[in-house]
Amino acid sequence: MRGMKAGISPELLEIIKSFPAGDGSYNERHFLNLLLNSIPYPLFIKDCCGIYTGGNSRFFSFIGKPRDEVIGHPVYEFFEKDFASACNAVDKSLIKNPGTREYETKLRFPDGKDHDVIIFRSTFTDNERNPVGIIGILKDITELRDKEAIIKTGEEKFEKVFRIIPDPVLISRLEDGKIIDFNNSFGGLFGYSLNGRGSPDFTEDMLWRDSEKRAEFISFILKDGLAENYYADFLTREGRTLNILISGSLYYINNCAHMLVAIRDISDLWETRGKLEIARKKYQAIFENAGTGLIVADADLKIKLSNSHLLSMIGYSSEEVDGKMSVEDIADDSEREMIAEYKLRMKSHSPLAQSNHDLILRSKEGKKVYTHASLSYMPGTDQILISLIDIGERISAERALAESERFNKDLIRNLPDYIVIYDINGEIIYVNPSGSKAIGYAEKDLTGRSMTDFIHPDDRGLAKKMLNLRLSDSLKDEYEIRVISAAGDVIIVNIKGRLIEFDKKPAVMLLLNDITKQKELERSLEMKAEEFRLLSESKELANKKLNLLSSITRHDILNQITVLSAYEQLVHESIEMNRTDDALKYLKKASVATEKISGQIQFTKYYQEIGVDAPEWQNVSGTISEVIEKEFFPPGLVDVLDSNIEIYADRMLGRVFYTLIDNSVRHGTDLTSISVRYELFEKELLIFVGDDGGGIPPEKKIRIFDAGYGSNTGFGLFLAREILELSGISIHENGVYGEGARFEILVPSERWRYSEEKVLPERSGKYEVDL
Repeated sequence: MRGMKAGISPELLEIIKSFPAGDGSYNERHFLNLLLNSIPYPLFIKDCCGIYTGGNSRFFSFIGKPRDEVIGHPVYEFFEKDFASACNAVDKSLIKNPGTREYETKLRFPDGKDHDVIIFRSTFTDNERNPVGIIGILKDITELRDKEAIIKTGEEKFEKVFRIIPDPVLISRLEDGKIIDFNNSFGGLFGYSLNGRGSPDFTEDMLWRDSEKRAEFISFILKDGLAENYYADFLTREGRTLNILISGSLYYINNCAHMLVAIRDISDLWETRGKLEIARKKYQAIFENAGTGLIVADADLKIKLSNSHLLSMIGYSSEEVDGKMSVEDIADDSEREMIAEYKLRMKSHSPLAQSNHDLILRSKEGKKVYTHASLSYMPGTDQILISLIDIGERISAERALAESERFNKDLIRNLPDYIVIYDINGEIIYVNPSGSKAIGYAEKDLTGRSMTDFIHPDDRGLAKKMLNLRLSDSLKDEYEIRVISAAGDVIIVNIKGRLIEFDKKPAVMLLLNDITKQKELERSLEMKAEEFRLLSESKELANKKLNLLSSITRHDILNQITVLSAYEQLVHESIEMNRTDDALKYLKKASVATEKISGQIQFTKYYQEIGVDAPEWQNVSGTISEVIEKEFFPPGLVDVLDSNIEIYADRMLGRVFYTLIDNSVRHGTDLTSISVRYELFEKELLIFVGDDGGGIPPEKKIRIFDAGYGSNTGFGLFLAREILELSGISIHENGVYGEGARFEILVPSERWRYSEEKVLPERSGKYEVDL
């Protein structure tokens, strides 16, 4: 038998076998005990019947029994039945077919924990080479197996991050350029795909347009262990040339040198720069739309002109920057020395050596903005053009490549989108800084809480459904949902996600893209379009109403003038006949006709004002309170529920509420109170104006809104209905006769809103009017 068995050499095993029965001299037995106890693993000796006849001190300590209580006893007295039976079966097989056995199994140790062990068994014989017993050794390999599992988990994490990272990444063998693996972004950009789970079938030589540049890049890798932002031309599978920046580091797999390479396609940037040099006459358009931050500066590096991309990077406005700030003002303090050097070169008209370099800026909010800066003289001037490419994501990715665990976490922490990871119970276990900042909580205040705690109440049902679908890995599509920040702000996010393993447990990683501004813009456009539509409808309806005005008022006023003329004739006749009482009676009736004419003329004034101005959003409670104060209604008579409800109506909305309250005051029997309440009816708003003044008979409910009907001028309720209808709002009287009047104003969903977040009680069903 060659090699080591369970950590024991063949020679040592033969020495042990030479002392099988415990006989011999004292010195021999003492030597055997010393020999057995020197073995670093539990060792036992059994006879052919499975009875323990010996062992070392580690074995007796492992069993937890003294030697005297073990020798002479079978395995069943110390181990579980299944394990003891398996041991007995192996022993019998060895006695029948002498030799050795080595196998791995689970064994429950005296501490109550299951351990992974390797058990080695071998028969020993008498002088006639007949088997007389078995020697066994137990080796605990639990720690080894745990380390193997940790390594496997780390590799799986690296594999998942490697696949989902947005930049193209590949792994190649340094020796021959063989491509070992690449991620989806690389395959999509260069047109390659993996054959099943096999290795790629191409080498780096097929990518590099210039093999000498590849050799130079590898030399940088071998010298420093990494290379950053190396420019090269790469070829796609179809032969198309891509301008790229490539960064790589040395990476060992099974002690074999490999390169881990990250690629950024800058072909569009290269093309833009070329066009900028060729098409100087189109400078301004290219300057503003170059896709990078651009600065035109003088010899003192004072900024003369900047584009919107640069301004968005540093958070300033053009009014704050152009002509007022220098490059030094927007640069990080760490860049002062470099900027001073460039000032000296500019003033002396020296060549701008090393004009391509990384430059750290400082935003208005004090944040560092990592950029790659390119400086060049502008021909025919003493000014320079500075191009600044935002490389914040690239810097984060390069730093994250240092080690696999740090790679994973740093990548997530530096993503501008919000990253949330939750467990199978829907509890948050990780939020990246962007996510915690967006919703206004520290990361420690978010972990352990349910995902739905931060979801808008109306979206929680959808959120729970989507969370469960993500956990089952059956949801692949994106969806939108509303999140509530610590300040109470609503953030609309677009969510992507996938099932991952986090800390050895199943979890879901979500990528949340904030689309709040986009949605706000869409809503603003929709509201403007709706307001325009409502304005057009209101104008059209107003014109229609005003066309009817002359016919309505002319007929009524002529009737009253006829009555007035008749009474005037009767007064003259009464005076001539000395019938003074009759003359006074006719004068009073003529006065009534005169008052009606005055009311009708007043009506035309109000009616002409309808629709003259554009409808506007008006606070209902504020409008009613203003009417009560202005018209001097009795204090405490009108009870208005304070609210933040606004409706889109004609500016004469106050006249509507004045008419309703005045109607109750004039006609209410034993009136004590008037109340104004609101209720949400499905998506429409109901405004109730009611009193306890006896109510309106059923046969009059419809006619009270007709022009000229009533005991006063007859135009109040007619005018109120007309004002509301201009904005598509209806009004009905729905009270109970004998209890009180109840006017119900029904406002369509698109013509009312909350001035701030607040929810009214809602009821569903069919809206009915009691006629």
